Amino acid sequence: MFTGAAELGGLAVPQHQAGGSAPEQHSPATPGTHAEGTPATQPATGTPRTQPAAAAATPVPDNAADARSASRKIQAVKDFYAKIARDSAGALALLSPALVEGTAGELVRTWSAMDAIDVQEADTQIKPDGSILAVATLHRPDGALVRVTQLFRVADSGGLITEAELVSAQYM
Repeated sequence: MFTGAAELGGLAVPQHQAGGSAPEQHSPATPGTHAEGTPATQPATGTPRTQPAAAAATPVPDNAADARSASRKIQAVKDFYAKIARDSAGALALLSPALVEGTAGELVRTWSAMDAIDVQEADTQIKPDGSILAVATLHRPDGALVRVTQLFRVADSGGLITEAELVSAQYM
């Protein structure tokens, strides 16, 4: 088993390529506030106490909408794999521009030389954070089979793949 992409087409691919978003940053608490940004009050005993915040309305989750969103994301990944072997330009159109310009785009162009790519639907799943863990079998022109596992993020609107990470690859 190997975890690099070099064996998959002679290209070095980073383990994680994102669509260019900046990492989330949290500002430190300032004096007189807690980390959550709520004002601290000082009771007579000198122990800090958090001011109660106004109760926000809790939205009721729409499980049907979540299931439809998950289904659309999984379908976007399946469509991506289906297009790689027969229509690499179509596969590239399913990636965010940042991915197309990077090594993920190079990998698509390399994988387009494969005879076939089969998505292992039983092993493909949506993770609790909304990412898609996909497993596919690549049929190389020399007859060898390579099983790849990738982690994808798909935009909620538009269905573009915004992140792709090669988790593992293994000759079968």
